[in-house]
Amino acid sequence: MLYLTSLALFVAAASPAVSDEACNAPAGAAELLANTPAPILLLGELHGTNEAPAAADAFVCLALARGETVVLALERTVDEQPLYDAYIASDGGEAAQRMIVASERWMTPFQDGRSSTAMLDMIERTRQRIADGAALSLRAVDRGEPDADLDDLPQPRDQAMSRRLQALAADADRVILIVGNVHAQRNQARFGDRVLETTGSLTPREAFHAINLVAGSGESWNCQLGEDGQPTCDVHPTRSETTGAPRVLNADEIAANSYLAARVDDYDSFVYLGPSSGSLPAYRAFEDLE
Repeated sequence: MLYLTSLALFVAAASPAVSDEACNAPAGAAELLANTPAPILLLGELHGTNEAPAAADAFVCLALARGETVVLALERTVDEQPLYDAYIASDGGEAAQRMIVASERWMTPFQDGRSSTAMLDMIERTRQRIADGAALSLRAVDRGEPDADLDDLPQPRDQAMSRRLQALAADADRVILIVGNVHAQRNQARFGDRVLETTGSLTPREAFHAINLVAGSGESWNCQLGEDGQPTCDVHPTRSETTGAPRVLNADEIAANSYLAARVDDYDSFVYLGPSSGSLPAYRAFEDLE
């Protein structure tokens, strides 16, 4: 019963409701969305680029153009929800933006790319759409204080995100989560002998569509392990065998990229975002917060 609305929208959709260009979306994204009945989109990103949050915003734009009610979900603790509610109700000015970036978790020393300027810009575009009357809401879905019952389960963060996404999908046509690409995998993640549940592996298969947002060669801001085994959070180079304009990749293009070909069973679609540019922590835009 949870997915009847989305299935009805799928059956009724003979063609995309709006062009990719109208939403600044990668080529083929509108058609991809029109042919995806699952209510939940898991957008797996490389943290810390400008392009991934822009792509998430484009998918929101496309879904709204189809007449869908949309939730944009963030890989942020649910404990932060009052912060985002206050921002959505604000005018989006400097004081409101400072309220977000000066908060404890946005100022964390572990700047892994989820508190970037590009993420803040995406939140601001969401605020503007809601102010203009869009059937859109913003929700933090990562593990927080309400999820204490999950503490003893494997990967409680993914358990919490999966549970929250399914609950949101009961009341919305489309729930779009931008999340680290491992969390978005539809299968368990394997790291040597370790096997980890993901948000995708914990979610009913018919409920979601997993998309790998493929970063092109360039740069990203995130945390990577150095030779000493310690994480370094900074601008890092990104490399990709795929080039050209942003687009939904076809089977031949996926097979031609050795990195993607090895992960073809983990995602339903691969969307190339073009050359990658790093997005710095949002607090750096405020000189007194440096």
